[in-house]
Amino acid sequence: TGPHKVASTLRKFTMPSTRCTLAHGLPTLPDPLRDADFLHQMDGLLPWHAMADTAAHSLAQASARPQAGVQHAAGALLRIHFVQSWFGLSDQAMADMLLCVPLYRRFTQLEGVLRPLPDVVDIRRFRYRVNRTALGTALLRQVQRLVPRHPQLPGVQTAPDAALIAWAASQEA
Repeated sequence: TGPHKVASTLRKFTMPSTRCTLAHGLPTLPDPLRDADFLHQMDGLLPWHAMADTAAHSLAQASARPQAGVQHAAGALLRIHFVQSWFGLSDQAMADMLLCVPLYRRFTQLEGVLRPLPDVVDIRRFRYRVNRTALGTALLRQVQRLVPRHPQLPGVQTAPDAALIAWAASQEA
């Protein structure tokens, strides 16, 4: 598979705040500062460490053998899951963005990591675990605690959606 084959398989990704067109394997982002500002605010707003502990516990229970670095892997996969939801990215698009966009590697705490980046299978498996087990509900509860005026957040079913509401509430204050 040469570079032309790879470039021909890449497609355009549409995200709410930016348009990333992959040409020759390199992304062009019209407004990367908007995404960087949003991700910086979310980094400070959400209880990432507590949510990563919850995710690591869930992953450890699902694994037949103990795995080294589950906490770090769970934290990165959790952040990937949120970014994927916030920007409407498919599993493949998220894997591609981790390769192409340093901003997403930094936010997911994967920049400079010596092991391989999560691939589409890792991302899909984690997303399935969140959506099909009690992990999704546990994460949603942790995020809902951030918005005292809306303890139940009616109609909100995912932690990334609840995080957006918490972010919006923090912008009003």
